[in-house]
Amino acid sequence: MFLTLIAPNSFIAQTQNNKFWENYTIVGDAFRIEFFHQMLSEIKNDYKLEMLHNTIQAWIEYTPWTQYPEHWSTVTQLAEEAHKNGLKVGSTFGFHTSEFFEAHIDDPYGFLYYYKTLPENEKWKFPNGTIADDPYYVGSSRSFSGKLVWRKDMYSVMQPQNPYWVKFLIEWGKKNIDCGADGIFLDSIDGSFPMFWHGGWGNNQTWEGYMFIKFLKERHSKDELETWGVNLNNFSLNHYLKNKYNLIGVYGTEYLVRGFYKSSWLEQAIFENPEEIMQDPVVKEYILYQYITLQNFVKNITRALKTYAESLNKTILLTANEYETWNPETYDIHGITGILLIPYFDVVYIERNSFNIPPYQKDIAVYKAAIAATQYSKPVWVSEWTLYFSNPFNPDMPPLNISTLLKIKIAEGYATGGIRLIPFGTGPPGYWPPQRLVNGPERDEIAKYYNFINEHKEIFLNVRSNASVALIYSIPTVIWQYFPTLGLYPKIYKAELGGWAAALEELHIPYDIIIFGLSPFFNDTCTSNQLKKYNVIIAPQLSRISQKQLETLENYITSGGKLIITPPFAQFDEMNNPQTSSIIENVLNNSNTVIIEESLGYQYQESLEKRKPQRTNPKRNI
Repeated sequence: MFLTLIAPNSFIAQTQNNKFWENYTIVGDAFRIEFFHQMLSEIKNDYKLEMLHNTIQAWIEYTPWTQYPEHWSTVTQLAEEAHKNGLKVGSTFGFHTSEFFEAHIDDPYGFLYYYKTLPENEKWKFPNGTIADDPYYVGSSRSFSGKLVWRKDMYSVMQPQNPYWVKFLIEWGKKNIDCGADGIFLDSIDGSFPMFWHGGWGNNQTWEGYMFIKFLKERHSKDELETWGVNLNNFSLNHYLKNKYNLIGVYGTEYLVRGFYKSSWLEQAIFENPEEIMQDPVVKEYILYQYITLQNFVKNITRALKTYAESLNKTILLTANEYETWNPETYDIHGITGILLIPYFDVVYIERNSFNIPPYQKDIAVYKAAIAATQYSKPVWVSEWTLYFSNPFNPDMPPLNISTLLKIKIAEGYATGGIRLIPFGTGPPGYWPPQRLVNGPERDEIAKYYNFINEHKEIFLNVRSNASVALIYSIPTVIWQYFPTLGLYPKIYKAELGGWAAALEELHIPYDIIIFGLSPFFNDTCTSNQLKKYNVIIAPQLSRISQKQLETLENYITSGGKLIITPPFAQFDEMNNPQTSSIIENVLNNSNTVIIEESLGYQYQESLEKRKPQRTNPKRNI
């Protein structure tokens, strides 16, 4: 497994802090206790369960089956059921309101209806102090054309800068703690990041626009802003860009939510040269603003919930999912948002579903990136809703028994230093509740597997890698290639890294992932010491890099390490400013630096997605 145990003293110190989750290796995920509570005792014994997480439903919604405050008694009852069976249990709600129940604007369901029941002092206000009759008009992010941003018809993407939304989420979390939850799983971090859903374009009448103006005022003088062509009176970024750059058109699918709210799905503003816009100083400030306010949003919520739990003499586990985190097959930014928010959660919780069967999809790099992001300081849990969201056996139907697939994925997690949560979400597509690990043919085989893990749990706790090869994952490279409204995504970079990881796995070469950060988002001061342990560093498509990171690599190769790079290496600094070639001459001209052609990893990753692995290249063997 290429793992070594950490000194026992490290583990002793952690348990003395009463962080109960740090000693867990067998945690059930997405167990629908409301349907199977009568079977909880035998499920616990069969799987050797230590905790149930993401289990009790406490979504922010108002439906025929979930009506607050009445529903809080159900949350309490289910928590008590778990506690009677000697299990800690986690509840779940999201960074969003849930509008899964199809309702018209006047129907007595949905968050709008619930909002109307709130007392006047809990109603939300606009930046000018006006109380909002409708939570969506004050809460929802705006698209480039000014429409409300929704994730299709599932939920509104709320502005994380809205202090009333933050306060509401904190109070909702406190109620979960009052009801007996030992952990809280916050779903859909992406739902709190407007840029991901092509939002964040509100003017000064919205919280996102108002706070951006405040952000600019705090960081720049009036004279400096004037040199950029910025007048903060009634400032809005979309008007600024339209006046300064050549806008070709705005495109998106407009639709009505609940038959009333005008929304646009993934709206794009097509400019003649979006890369030029990414060099604009105001746009750079806007991107920094979005990530900083996202961090502050999560920090305020998690710290308030921790403080509240401590006031009750309780220890609460807080997690949030990163759906398809670090997935090289997607165009999104999930990996970066996960890395930036790790300091505020107790466990890195990754939702990584099977869209392909091994060897076409492996999750080793996912674990390694998450472990690197924690700097080996926190557990990494990976959850999966096998079959429920996808069929990895396509175009064939899934087998009647998928125990082999599940065991491969479970073994992959523990062998890489993480924990694969018991995937109680396993079930046939679209069937609710998922129950194949409760009533299905996989139960006995998977339970035996977790029994083995329980019997040997000491070898799965507090482990480190012995790899002598490392891949560099660069936050600056991803951030400055990502602006979905402008049609910019880091697809090639992510696929390049994914392909190199897959190639190393194919060659049975152990590797780690090292993260290059961007101040103030992610502190990578320990990176220079990390590099010393590796014989080879691979940094494909590393196009953005700070002076300090460059010096770290130069010191590394000067000391005898081998560095593999591709031609885009260090074309820009960490703030996306072009760099002259003279700055990187010492690295390029060193005999320990190997420059290879571009896209080898990308091509291999693409071939894996097509299930036709391209193990050779016309010019070079991968």
